Amino acid sequence: QPYKTYSIRNLSRLIKTSYALTYGSVQSLIKKKLINMEKIGNSSICRLNLSADPREIAIASLIHSKKYLDKADFGYLIKEIQDKLIGRFYIMLLFGSHAKGKAGKDSDIDLLFAVEHSEDIEKTRKNIMSVISSTKKKIDFDVITTEWLLKMFDEKDSVGREALLASIVLRGAESYYGLVNTYDKKRGY
Repeated sequence: QPYKTYSIRNLSRLIKTSYALTYGSVQSLIKKKLINMEKIGNSSICRLNLSADPREIAIASLIHSKKYLDKADFGYLIKEIQDKLIGRFYIMLLFGSHAKGKAGKDSDIDLLFAVEHSEDIEKTRKNIMSVISSTKKKIDFDVITTEWLLKMFDEKDSVGREALLASIVLRGAESYYGLVNTYDKKRGY
């Protein structure tokens, strides 16, 4: 979640480690310029540094998505989709209730795919359908271009905006965070 802020105390609770250990880790991430920290009152507020090298952010994102998919009961479907799309450029985002940690037993799985060229949309859509048509899991997905995703970041009630505010990057993290960085610079943050 590129724009979410956390206090060190919130981070320590979230990752279930001591404050001291979390503080040390945060200092290391600041040194690597992956996060920014701002003092507000008695709290130190941390935020992802979107100007950081997208490859560095992508590594952290990859670790997070792997841990998430190892626990998710639909991880195998994501792997099947990735296998079906092998050799293609795309970004895959999980958003909605699953990304927010609020998914119930009957929650659908919301996926957003961004491809480089509009000519790739239909073929990508067909490849995804060939995987999800054989499952009983409820999966909602859309395929758009990366250019359209960048535009959607600005649209208040769009899928792209929802994904920007809360998503798990399942594939193409370096490209995704490059887009977020472009958006961030355009907006002047």
